[in-house]
Amino acid sequence: MSNPKHSEIRKLVGLLRKQLPLLLPVRVCFAKGYSDHGSADVVSGPTGKPKSFRIYLNDSKCYDCMIWTLAHEWAHCRIWREGSLDDHHHADFGVAWAESYRTLAGLLS
Repeated sequence: MSNPKHSEIRKLVGLLRKQLPLLLPVRVCFAKGYSDHGSADVVSGPTGKPKSFRIYLNDSKCYDCMIWTLAHEWAHCRIWREGSLDDHHHADFGVAWAESYRTLAGLLS
């Protein structure tokens, strides 16, 4: 049985892919018992070359928390250029976070 919360978030991810594209494909995963609101990482292939992003959302959080965590992690992916994801919240991240937040807020209204 599918979770309606997951279905709604997956729809939003599809729209984000079109409106705020990333340099690599992205997969969103829902994790139970996760200690944080969420996280993101770069997945490398067998040769070590980056092949995709993976965003984890804490499934035990409320729907709104998951949406805004998605915006936060999407922003980290938006500013990525190479190596691991930058977990610092500097000016570039702030701009990307604002874009993600504004886009999601528009999609939800």
